[in-house]
Amino acid sequence: MNHMETRRLRRQLTSCLIHSALAFALVLAPGSGWAGASKGNPMATLNDPAASRAERIKAAEALADSRDPQAIDTLVKQLDIRDEGIVAAVKSALRALNAVPVLEQRLADSGASEEHKVLACTGLRALKEKSSIPPLVSALKDHSARVRKEAALALGVIAPAEAETALLTALSDSDEDVRYFAADALGNVRTAAVMQAIETRLAAETSPVVRSALLAAKNKLDRAASR
Repeated sequence: MNHMETRRLRRQLTSCLIHSALAFALVLAPGSGWAGASKGNPMATLNDPAASRAERIKAAEALADSRDPQAIDTLVKQLDIRDEGIVAAVKSALRALNAVPVLEQRLADSGASEEHKVLACTGLRALKEKSSIPPLVSALKDHSARVRKEAALALGVIAPAEAETALLTALSDSDEDVRYFAADALGNVRTAAVMQAIETRLAAETSPVVRSALLAAKNKLDRAASR
């Protein structure tokens, strides 16, 4: 083997070793390759089912520190996760981003999409601020049944008594899901007007699902009155 061939073989061997070392490092290095691909991006990490619980909580905290209003929807979409630790971190991040007025304003925006309004109701339901009651009451008149349903659900969580009149009207909504959540919410409002409205609606309601909510509300109010 001459000197030139020896040098060429050494270069090839060195190149192979370098590529092997880089590939090995990519597999082992945290935050890189495969499952680690999203770890440099908090929004992607929060949405990544392969990310660990600790990583997703850290991502929510990073989004809180970012002060980026575009992170609000990403955070709201995580509120249905069945993990109290992640949900708590998400709520904390939403408060840090001052999400409540942003979501309230979205409900008042006639140009907002149905999906964005639904997300707004979901976020406001989780954050439970009394300032959200008026925009949610207005949302009960939205042309979208999905938005009306989410608004009724949110009002039932935040303060059904303060939305009594609007929820009583929603008992006659054309959509059965809206009527269901209105009835469910009114089961926590102990007034004569609510009792009368529930009995009246029971006489006219044909949906078995809504009737079950009306009966549950009536039974709850009857038990409360007998104490």
